[in-house]
Amino acid sequence: AKADVWSLGITAIELAETAPPHSSLHPMKVLFVVPSAPPPALRTPASSTFDAFVTKCLQKSAMDRPTAKALLEDDPFVNSVDLATSQSHLVDLLVL
Repeated sequence: AKADVWSLGITAIELAETAPPHSSLHPMKVLFVVPSAPPPALRTPASSTFDAFVTKCLQKSAMDRPTAKALLEDDPFVNSVDLATSQSHLVDLLVL
């Protein structure tokens, strides 16, 4: 479950920057870089709540990462989303 939170942080970076962290490296090299490098961070300016959300998700130690439940209940970025509006907007984008 906490590995999924790491993946959520990586996906958030990819959505914000249109490429995942270390995308310029060969995939095999990334396998060796990720364990020894600091956690990825946003390279582009973002809101403080989004930046904090990504930082929380990308804690190297799984023990330090929040659970998905904790993010849903307590994270300011997650709680700032209007689900009704967001869902209808996504449907508009997906249904042509």
